[in-house]
Amino acid sequence: QGIDLPGDGGSLPDLVINRSREYAVSAWFETRGIRVSNPSEVTRICNDKALTLELAEKAGIPVLPWRLGEEDGVSFGYPAVAKSCGGHGGTEVYLAKSQEELDQIRQKFAGKKWILQKPASELGKDVRVYVVGNRIVQAMLRVSASDFRSNYSLGGLAEPYVLTEQERAKLQSDNERYNKPLPGETEILDKLEWSSPADRWQWFTVTQVRDGLNLKPLTTSQVGKA
Repeated sequence: QGIDLPGDGGSLPDLVINRSREYAVSAWFETRGIRVSNPSEVTRICNDKALTLELAEKAGIPVLPWRLGEEDGVSFGYPAVAKSCGGHGGTEVYLAKSQEELDQIRQKFAGKKWILQKPASELGKDVRVYVVGNRIVQAMLRVSASDFRSNYSLGGLAEPYVLTEQERAKLQSDNERYNKPLPGETEILDKLEWSSPADRWQWFTVTQVRDGLNLKPLTTSQVGKA
């Protein structure tokens, strides 16, 4: 399979930003020597919860106890959270409070790869930290008063969170082994005032940035053509 490139008679681009979850898209360009943001290996691992957890464990990063869904037994007890490995935005995520509930949930994952994991100490509450290169850009606290899932897209609230010095040091230590800035990233990072208050930031969507730079979009209908 190939990719039908837009415009310019199908000429190859200098840079590709892969916003899809298909690692094969990145791989197609990489094999042709094109620089890709969100490379294939990152896309492959980070869009599979089991592979992501395995990588974290191998790196010595603590994770909540988990197992593949088709394995027997729940050593960490109930409640337990069942998730499809490829779900996003809180979809295909269920809370099982007993073996009977888990048996019912299991049917929802027919033909899909899924995991079972011990929930965090506080349901409906988590902190997400965004890192660019080796710099912690922003931490966000997500909270839901009505759901065990804190996703903003499901009605959860999100607000800036101030990391403690201990949290910040731990995150920087864990991220060090994955810190591989692309050429030019350090220069961009140095020009931006990451330390300025979040309420003074100007917010842009990826689409707005794309249009401002006059980048050419590639639709899903153009992927997979011979």
